[in-house]
Amino acid sequence: MKLISNLGRQPEFGEEVNNAITFSNWISLLIVGASLGCTILSYSLSAELVIVSWLFTFINASCLFLNAGGHFFSSRYIISIAPSLYLAILQIAIKLPDQKMVVAVLLIQTGMLTVPWMMFRFKEKAGLIFVNLLNVALILFSIYLPGQNTSGMDNSIYHLGIGTDFGLLISVFGTISITALARGMQQKAQEKNQHLLVEMEEKNSKMEDDRKKMEEYILQVEEAQAQEKKRRWISQSLQELGEIVRYQNNEQEIFDKVISKIVKTLGGNQGSLYLLEELDGKKRIQLKACYAYNRKKFVSQYLEPGEGLIGQCYLEKEAIYLTDIPQGYTYITSGLGEATPNSLMIIPLMFNGRVEGIIELASFSLAEEHHHEFLEGVSSLLGNFIYNERLLNSHFSIREEKAARHFPEPRMLSPKKKIEAVPA
Repeated sequence: MKLISNLGRQPEFGEEVNNAITFSNWISLLIVGASLGCTILSYSLSAELVIVSWLFTFINASCLFLNAGGHFFSSRYIISIAPSLYLAILQIAIKLPDQKMVVAVLLIQTGMLTVPWMMFRFKEKAGLIFVNLLNVALILFSIYLPGQNTSGMDNSIYHLGIGTDFGLLISVFGTISITALARGMQQKAQEKNQHLLVEMEEKNSKMEDDRKKMEEYILQVEEAQAQEKKRRWISQSLQELGEIVRYQNNEQEIFDKVISKIVKTLGGNQGSLYLLEELDGKKRIQLKACYAYNRKKFVSQYLEPGEGLIGQCYLEKEAIYLTDIPQGYTYITSGLGEATPNSLMIIPLMFNGRVEGIIELASFSLAEEHHHEFLEGVSSLLGNFIYNERLLNSHFSIREEKAARHFPEPRMLSPKKKIEAVPA
């Protein structure tokens, strides 16, 4: 059965044409079955009708082979017209000259009018109109043309008994079969469309998932690029800061440039650098350099450990990040006046677990995560530098002290008395 349904179906024809081909295959098979029944009845009437019936059966059977050979657009005309033509010939041949119609034949003719509508698309109006007009014309001719039964052929079988029953049976069975076939194909098409719809929804869902994955991947790539850019920024900024401490000779100039560089690098507004000093065995925190709006502040300031936020940072050895600055703690001064900063960062400069100095930074903008990473690098870099400078200065002080003990300064001799010559 599947073989008959698929005869002549081609992917390039499209679903609508392929459905029409399947319908024509089944209709051709039904017509061949009906024509065989007519052929059997014709044996009781006339040898000429038997020949016509067999010819008609062969013609309709050939439509299956035409479809299989890809000639559906020709075979559908044969399937649509040949039954009406055969039935018109049959009606004219068996009715008496004064008879209007043979009911059994007319029933079958009427049932066959539905066939072309299943094989022609609505956009093929010319072909559909031609076939239907021709079929109607053949029915009218068979009704109103005078009968040719002058040989005394008994056609009562078509008016009473088995003939009428057969015609009615063929008509009803054909109509039901065509309707059932059309409904089955429609349902199959609906199921296929539903399946295609489900597949499309699945594809759309997969495409949506792929789109989301692509967006996530793009975000990950962008995030990775942003992180890499920040890492390069941290590395380059620390490298530039390292060049300052390596290639400058004057210690004060180094600290001035360092605090200026840090403030500018972070986009801050004000900064201070403190060093830890020890005087008479007592530790204190001294302001060594500061920077504010491109102007140096020559301010002398000393803090005790634990005094204020800077002293607290020294004791705790941990950075302090504040976004809620205590009122009056510090102000950023500009040409427009003074204002409290929005963020404050106090970073201990560490070396081997010891605080060697402290940096305080104030800004109107909030620090980002990579700024904190940069300041961690600053803490290690400057802590190491300050420790080495202090160690180097201490070494030179010890050497100078030892040199002073081994080589004391020469004493100033009193002027020699003038010796006068003794006269002889």
